[in-house]
Amino acid sequence: MRWVQTVAVVILAFATVLPKQACADDIDDLIELSGLTVQLTTDGDEAAAAFLEEFEASGTPMPGREFVDMVREFFRGIDYAPLMKTVLAEGLSRRQTRRLLRWYRSDLGRRITALEVSAAQPEEMERMMAQLDSLLEDEDRLARAAKLDELLSLTDSLLSTTLTSQVAIVTGILRSSGVDETTLESTLKQIEAATLAEREQFEQLSQALGSYTYRALSDTEFDRYLEFLARPEAQRFYDLIMGTLERQSMSDMGRLGDRIGAFLIDARGPSQT
Repeated sequence: MRWVQTVAVVILAFATVLPKQACADDIDDLIELSGLTVQLTTDGDEAAAAFLEEFEASGTPMPGREFVDMVREFFRGIDYAPLMKTVLAEGLSRRQTRRLLRWYRSDLGRRITALEVSAAQPEEMERMMAQLDSLLEDEDRLARAAKLDELLSLTDSLLSTTLTSQVAIVTGILRSSGVDETTLESTLKQIEAATLAEREQFEQLSQALGSYTYRALSDTEFDRYLEFLARPEAQRFYDLIMGTLERQSMSDMGRLGDRIGAFLIDARGPSQT
């Protein structure tokens, strides 16, 4: 779950823009000032540990040290930063980029970026979960967090991230056991339905996360941030970032699922497949 929460915080930070492409220096500044540089620098071992927790939760015995090393090596090799820079450079206009920079260079913009970067730390995630009940009792802040969720589609992103991870695990396990594609597809549909049925819980998590992350902001400051996120350039920025993260995550988790399947087949040996 830590990996999902980390991804959720990454989601919180962003929004975008369109004609004359932005210059490279402006894109570099935007990535830096928005906190994207820090938030895309994922700790591979931390991500691997979160994934392995999900694997154990699936009820499948952990195959052993070599399996753990394979998963860690996989996550250490993930680096979205170069791809994100290309996507933003191609997808944002010069005007959109400079409007975004105006916000991120402002005092409030800098403060919010610092809050988002801080909230992405594992220890902050643990503190947030410890305060979950009290966070869900503050109706005024939750209403603002719900608006944030709506603007950035945070719940949808959390659901997508969770489902993608689960699909990778189950696909690897089932393919290694030799099930046919029809059975695999049916099982994955069941998993999707079960995950989507938990949407309300994911909404609560995303709203609590928003309330916790921006707790140092006054109501007026929080409202100003929501106004910024509603702007066309902010929506474009976010769409580019989240679209890229989701597509790449699906691709990466698909590859990991294939590796898990191959690993389990090799570990079982030809006579047991």
